[in-house]
Amino acid sequence: MITFRTLFGMMSRYKRPLILGNLIALAATLVSIPTPLLIPLLVDEVLLEKGGWITETIDRFGTLKEPLLYIGIVLAVTIGLRFLFFLLSVASQKFFIALSQEISFDIRRRALEHLKHVSMSAYERLGSGAVVTNLVTDIETIEQFMGGALSKLIVSVATLVGVAVVLIWINPLFGILILVFQPMIMILTRKISGRVGKLKKEQNRTIGELSDTLSQMCDLFGQIRSSNKEERFIARATEQARLLKESATAYGIKALAGERYSYTLFLSGFEVFRALGLVMVLHSDLSIGMMFGVFGYLWFMMTPVQELLSLQYSYANAKNALSRVNELLALPSEPRYRNVRDPFGEKGIAIRTEKLVFGYDPDRPVLRGVTLDVARGGRIAVIGASGSGKSTLAQLLVGFYPPTAGDIVYNGLSVREIGFERVRANVFVVLQQPLMFNDTLRFNLTMGDPIDDAAIWNALQIAQLEPFVRTLPQGLETQVGKFGIRLSGGQRQRLSIARMVLSDPGAVIFDESTSALDVHTESALFEALEEFLRGRTVIIIAHRLSTITQADYIYVLENGAVLEEGTREELENLDGRFKRFVDSQQG
Repeated sequence: MITFRTLFGMMSRYKRPLILGNLIALAATLVSIPTPLLIPLLVDEVLLEKGGWITETIDRFGTLKEPLLYIGIVLAVTIGLRFLFFLLSVASQKFFIALSQEISFDIRRRALEHLKHVSMSAYERLGSGAVVTNLVTDIETIEQFMGGALSKLIVSVATLVGVAVVLIWINPLFGILILVFQPMIMILTRKISGRVGKLKKEQNRTIGELSDTLSQMCDLFGQIRSSNKEERFIARATEQARLLKESATAYGIKALAGERYSYTLFLSGFEVFRALGLVMVLHSDLSIGMMFGVFGYLWFMMTPVQELLSLQYSYANAKNALSRVNELLALPSEPRYRNVRDPFGEKGIAIRTEKLVFGYDPDRPVLRGVTLDVARGGRIAVIGASGSGKSTLAQLLVGFYPPTAGDIVYNGLSVREIGFERVRANVFVVLQQPLMFNDTLRFNLTMGDPIDDAAIWNALQIAQLEPFVRTLPQGLETQVGKFGIRLSGGQRQRLSIARMVLSDPGAVIFDESTSALDVHTESALFEALEEFLRGRTVIIIAHRLSTITQADYIYVLENGAVLEEGTREELENLDGRFKRFVDSQQG
């Protein structure tokens, strides 16, 4: 969990730039504090001819006592101080911006590292839209606050303290009233900023939901159009856009009203102080020049006061953003089994499940005590009706989800002694609808690994895809589009098979992975794969009889349990579910 204490603890790792930035910021503050007073002092010293330390200092360097000279020199000094303040402020901001970026990078890196091991079921419940919002929008909100806190807080507080000291020097009553007035504004606006923060949280939640809906709708737009469901999905997205409009409007109005209310309080105090200055000129020794100086400082205070007020709202927003980031960090991780022993190394992998139980919802198991046994280098097929648990079984065998009960054993060792990472490195599942990156054919084949072209072309030849890729003007550098939209379903499946060949696994699971191919292409594909698959363990999940003929042993699943098992001949002689399956295919 990340707290504000954690964030400021992160800052301590960058002590040198933090100290340098603060020292430069304080120097900038010291440079800026005298500027509002210099020209107003000339009212007394030059216009009212009272004399003073400014004219006396200038007279030391010359005898020409010319009012325009005094005004010109003081104006030049004032402008010089303002430009020096500008240069120092920019220099300090460079440190603070770099620090806030380092902190936001640390948070993103931590979130991404957690995401690397997060439970698939927990990720699916949260949704990709919410995850993207956490990683981008929420962390950016935290970054903005940290940048403001680092760059504005110290400078604003130091400026207000410096102004209070100067005003006490000019007139103690003014200084004391300033010290009382400013905290009152902060207290009055604190509650408003809390309410605004809650509205910001609601706005970001609706942004995440809309983002998730739009992502799904755009990714599956072809399917939506082919089903003639545009009206329904567009209406759903429009409704979520309406909710976002309402939450954003509520936040925008409340935030604007809160900030303007705070600013109005300050301006009201400003007018009171101006009136008080006039009264004190009449009834005290406060000079007209000093009164103008006080007015200048009251105006000068507006910037640090506004920045402190905006920090309150920024803090409330960052607090809620931090809570959402912590929701991501709180997602349970998949079990991190220690890699006690590594049973892999040889080509084939013996796989055995022992009374395997699993459910996406713990109260509704999908697999109910599945036991199957695949010898090293063996080939089995798993068939069953839709919803019988075939694909879920494949996902467990490749380590997508941990079993609820039972065990999976690879080469005699439980997955709990191996770890999911080692399993996924050695067992490859070829999906029915393989996902593609919006990148080149090369990247989708290699997944970024450095693989030479000869191996890539060999994999494409085995997958029956080489002739097609050879015809492309850009060859392996051809962009496939988002989710491989520029490829047909069969081409995507064969590309996934080529990807499998390049990964060189010890066991392969074909999960309806040739369903988009015609029987002739499928036959040629498995013939080309024969040499590659020799000695490797193969599990085939299919609905097509021609596909499962590759298997030596067959399991029939029904309602998450093994209903029948045996060789093809044995199952046909049972005159059960498999026999009806064969009859339906041949009929």
